[in-house]
Amino acid sequence: MKYIIRKEVLVFTVLLMITVGLKSQTLHNFIIEKTYTSESGNDKNISVNYFDGLGRSIQTVKVGASPDGKDMIQHIAYDDLGREVKKFLPYTSDYTGGFFRDHAATEQDDFYKTAFNSPT
Repeated sequence: MKYIIRKEVLVFTVLLMITVGLKSQTLHNFIIEKTYTSESGNDKNISVNYFDGLGRSIQTVKVGASPDGKDMIQHIAYDDLGREVKKFLPYTSDYTGGFFRDHAATEQDDFYKTAFNSPT
């Protein structure tokens, strides 16, 4: 009986550690910048800058910056030597909240194809 209880406690502890560890991890470092535009503090512009492990900026998200309240995203590409190769045009996303976009290059390409009715 004691062996079964110890085993259940051990399994519960391991599962608890795994779930807590998964929720606390983020894939990218980021800095949130809030610029207050009124004295009351109710109006503010929020920008989230995401960085890779070497401290290079890889994506900037301006929360709710488009006229219809959607996020504006701009991502940056680097070559194998760490040099900035491309700084892409910003685009608006269908999502809000300032989250990192894993497929920003594809989203940006689709945005401009739709905006200019380009077939390819």
